[in-house]
Amino acid sequence: MATQRSRRLRKKLHIDGFQELDFSVAWNFAEATSEQQIDKTVDNFINEVIAPNEPCL
Repeated sequence: MATQRSRRLRKKLHIDGFQELDFSVAWNFAEATSEQQIDKTVDNFINEVIAPNEPCL
């Protein structure tokens, strides 16, 4: 049975609409990789992975 909790308590416990979903990303580029190539890789990651999955607010 689901427990009824107040809005304040749900926020404090980070549940329901107050969940924080995150992840970390780490890249290792070769020494000779140009700054432009690194920027392009990061931009592609943002445009192809992060932006399409943003929650609707």
